[in-house]
Parts: sequence; structure tokens; C-alpha cells
Amino acid sequence: MADWSLILNFGASEGWIGGALYIENLVAALLRLPRAERPRLEVRFLSRDNVEVADRIRAMLSRETPAARRLLEGLSARPGVAGRVGRRLGALRGPRPGVVFPVFTPGPNPGTPLYWIPDFQHRFLPRFFSEQERAQRDALHARVAACPGVLVVSSAFAREHFQRFHPDARVQVRVWSFCSNIQAADADPRGFEKLCLPEKFLYLPNQFWAHKNHLTAFRALGLLRERGVRAPLVCTGYRADPRNPEYFERLQAFLRDHGLEEQVHILGLIPRAAQIEVFRRAVAVLQPSLFEGWSTIIEDAKALGRPVVASDFPVHREQLRGYGQAFFFRRQDAENLANVLETVYPNGHSGPDAAREQQARAHTADRQRAAAESLLSIAREALTAPRQ
Repeated sequence: MADWSLILNFGASEGWIGGALYIENLVAALLRLPRAERPRLEVRFLSRDNVEVADRIRAMLSRETPAARRLLEGLSARPGVAGRVGRRLGALRGPRPGVVFPVFTPGPNPGTPLYWIPDFQHRFLPRFFSEQERAQRDALHARVAACPGVLVVSSAFAREHFQRFHPDARVQVRVWSFCSNIQAADADPRGFEKLCLPEKFLYLPNQFWAHKNHLTAFRALGLLRERGVRAPLVCTGYRADPRNPEYFERLQAFLRDHGLEEQVHILGLIPRAAQIEVFRRAVAVLQPSLFEGWSTIIEDAKALGRPVVASDFPVHREQLRGYGQAFFFRRQDAENLANVLETVYPNGHSGPDAAREQQARAHTADRQRAAAESLLSIAREALTAPRQ
């Protein structure tokens, strides 16, 4: 094992499931590497939210060593537990230099900060943010830009815009993109059956936030129905938009007014194992979002070998480059999406598809190892970067 530590901060709020899954997928990728090639890994659970994800991370870590297994066995996501576990593990193994990731702002840290900016949505979609929120984000990013050290962004698109927004930045910008850890073996077919879904459907697993663009998908379904194609749509995800509390109600009103209530199945948050089975069964996974840092649902779909219908946002194109089952439509163009779905849905087949899943799993394992090696290279760069 390397003579340094990587300390991961798990602090995503309940509404931001993508932030929690980011850490889970990162841990899974790191554990793909032989123990001798990776640093000591510590996860600090800073939030009470996303307990299911936190428990899965603990389960992965507890399989690593007898000492970790004894310390983590039976622990839940209670506040303070993770800190005590981390300290006891550190006492067992001794002090080592450490890199802390993700860090959002300069300030006191127990080790070398590795900064992270998830995205620049407030610059591209300012209507979804208050003036105060936009100013706070700009100030935060400017502080990071002015620091020596290393910053991680998730895409070449984000790197290009950070450099445009902060041309004199001192921080070094590196691109690191996660890949999903889900696999068919983790699915819960019985849990899926309890959902009572139609045999053939499309799947849209986004939070119900305004920029996720559910309305364009719903409009496309209405246009399809006028053409004689009735395509059921399953939606999962957190129902509250903290910046737009009336948004979910407006979506429901649209479904009622257009007679789509029985065609669109809104399930809210469901257990991850049942969700994996929904992914497996879907004819295609729909990602209409107007903006993403790096789309978790696209990575999940790729990990299971499912077709993806995505908006033409540049990050989606970056994610799906070389993926043979990708279909794109113009953002906020419901008619264009209907045209794409008119081909994809009638000609598509429900899963599971064992052959594609096996192929996807082998490819994902390779991608995870490459991602882990890349992240550790970036972390080592941060460890040796000048502090002044």
C-alpha cells in the first residue's frame, strides 16, 4: 500500500443524490486496484443524508481488511460515527501525508486539498439561480482559481470554461470523469415486480429539478401519442426542487391537462437495487437535461449496456462518444425528441439483455481501473504541488 492517504469527503445533501453516487463510484473504482498500488483510503461521512449510499460505501470498505471490518461492522450513518472510525483506523496504521477530496473552497484542511467544481450551471442557466447564489458561486470559484494546487473538473467542456472564466488562475485544472459501478448482479427483480410497471417502457431517472427538463420529455410523449405511439415513461428521483418549489406541481398539472397521468409513472426515490432492475428492463434510458457536470444516469445506462436517448448538451456528447447505442435530440425541442423516440421505442426491446450486460461489465471494469489510476495520478500531483 502506498505511503500516503486519500481522504474522501462524503457530504452530499439529500436532494443531490448525484454527489453521493460520485463518491460511491470513486471508492468502487479505487478498490479495483491491487492494494499495493493504492493509498490508504478513508471516507469521512459529513452528512446524515443519503444513508443507503453511505451504507453501501461502508460495506465496500469493510471487506478490505479485518481491522476495518471489525470497526465498521454494523455501523449506520449516525453523525460522528464515521469520524471516530476514521481516527481509530488512522491510529492503527499511523500518520501519513494525505490528500483530501473533494474540497470546494480554500481553508483549513487536515491534509492537502484536491479541489472540485462540479459544474458551471449558474453561468449557462442563470435563470435557475438567484443573484446572490450566482455571486456566491463566482466568488467561491475565484478563490479556488487564485490558490496553488490542483482542481478537478469532470469534463473537457468544464475545463475549457473554467480557463475562459479564470484566465489568470494559479490552480492547475485536471479532468477526471467517474464511471458507474452498478451491475446486473446487484439488481432486485422482486423489488421491481412490486412497482407494477408495464412490460415495455422508457426510463427517466432524474431529480425533479427545472434544469432536468422533464417537460420536454412529457411534451414529446404527447406528440407521439398523437401519432399513434403510446410510450410509457417511468420517472424516479427526488421530487423537490429547492430553487423552484412549485416546479413538481406544474409538471403534474401538465400531465393532468394533457391526459398523460396514466402513461407517466412517477415513483420518487426507490431502493438502488430495484432501480438497477428498472434500468435493465427499460427499452431506453432518457436524459433530457439541459446541463450536467457528468451525468450519473448516462454512466449507469452504459454500465448495463442500455440504449440512451440524450439531449445534445456537449457533456452528454462527450460522455457518449464511441457508445454505439446513443441517440441525440435538440434540447427543448419536443418535436425533435418525438421524432427520435418514434424510431427508438417501437423498434426497441425491453431488457434484460444478458449479452450486452456481460460486454458492458467487462468494459466497465477496464474503465474503472483506468479511472482509478488517473485519479491517483492527479492526487499525487496535488500532494507534491507548491503550496505558495
